[in-house]
Amino acid sequence: MKYTPKLYQQILLPKSPFSHLLKDWTGSGELVTFGPNLKEPVHNWFYFKQGFSKNLVELLLLEFKSEKPALVLDPFCGVGTTLLTSNQMGCLSIGVDVIPLCVFVSNIKLENRYDTVRLRNSIFRVCETKFREPTVTYPHIKIVERVFEPEVLRQVLFFKERIAEETDYKIRNFLMLGLLSIIQIVGNAKRDGAFLRIVRKESLPNVRRTLKQKLLRMYNDLSDIKQPKILDFLEEKTIGQNISEAETVLGQAYEGDARDLSFIDNEVVDAVITSPPYPNRFDYTRIYSPELCLYFVSNFQTLRRIRYQTIRSHVEARYSRSVNLHSEELNTVLDELGRRELNNPKIPEMVKGYFEDLYLSLTEIYRVLRSGGKVALVLGSAAWSGVAVNADLITAEIGEDLGFTPIEIRVANLRGTSAQQARKFGELQLRESIVLLGK
Repeated sequence: MKYTPKLYQQILLPKSPFSHLLKDWTGSGELVTFGPNLKEPVHNWFYFKQGFSKNLVELLLLEFKSEKPALVLDPFCGVGTTLLTSNQMGCLSIGVDVIPLCVFVSNIKLENRYDTVRLRNSIFRVCETKFREPTVTYPHIKIVERVFEPEVLRQVLFFKERIAEETDYKIRNFLMLGLLSIIQIVGNAKRDGAFLRIVRKESLPNVRRTLKQKLLRMYNDLSDIKQPKILDFLEEKTIGQNISEAETVLGQAYEGDARDLSFIDNEVVDAVITSPPYPNRFDYTRIYSPELCLYFVSNFQTLRRIRYQTIRSHVEARYSRSVNLHSEELNTVLDELGRRELNNPKIPEMVKGYFEDLYLSLTEIYRVLRSGGKVALVLGSAAWSGVAVNADLITAEIGEDLGFTPIEIRVANLRGTSAQQARKFGELQLRESIVLLGK
């Protein structure tokens, strides 16, 4: 949505005790998108539309002025933008994500210790081996199977088998990331909002050629990776459960749950830069199901188990722990939703569960954060049947209840509701914001 001063005043003056924290940052809205990363070596290895930019992390780390080597945490690490950027700036990093695809992509992007001669030879071996019928199969999940034309799937599975023959696990993972990253190109899937839609393409790129081009671009990027200059400070300071700072020099992502960071000790983190899923019903296990099914899950039951474990930003997530939240803003939203006709009756439960999960995550963040540490959360508002869910204001309220000091809410992007909602309930302006908290 185009920014205007009138629109800015309309959006940034909601009735809330935290309205004074809202600051116009719409001139820098691109920073909270993944777009700038498409021009960045390594950061562009896997397109993750829901991510933010390297530039945002750089700006925040410089602003936070943590003494190097700071330890930076991203408990919803996605494809590792915070982790990789932190390392490039001489900081340590640690990431967590419940989706194995995200953890895998993050860790491959963080790795820079390769036998480059062997890697290059492996790229050509895999990409130039004559095709033979694959023996591996793809999970029988209806919509996911429809992503691929039969011949494209045969080619993809053939290359998966050839990659599996590589005995050097670092090189094997590098090659597999290349294959995973081209699924969006050679498949018929369109990631349309919260859904994975099947859109038949008139012509599909050649799998072999596309894979080779991708891997060679990735290989050429390796020369741009610089070792972080943090080796002169190394002390064996414990991060938690036998994880030392020396062991995380190059950064590391772990498969886990942001609501339970018990493997990290108290007060060892200097800064947190992260973006939880927005409360908009986006289910990443569905949006990225073709990639998950290629390498990480073998059946629908496993895929569904991951889906159930995700944060309650969509109606299919399941998490049994409830929290007594102290948020007037959230209570007002839930009361209003209870009076509206909704396209899914589970939406009020989802919204409540989302902020309960955010509360639990912030509880853990508060525990692991050092005194004086800073937190930046990129959040997006949502609307259901004309009821705006102001995620930034509710998060500031929850954060204050936990002991954080809300510092600022930077409104990076403004957008409207869907045309259908606007016709029925009138235009609502929604924000995409960065919530800054201090301890």
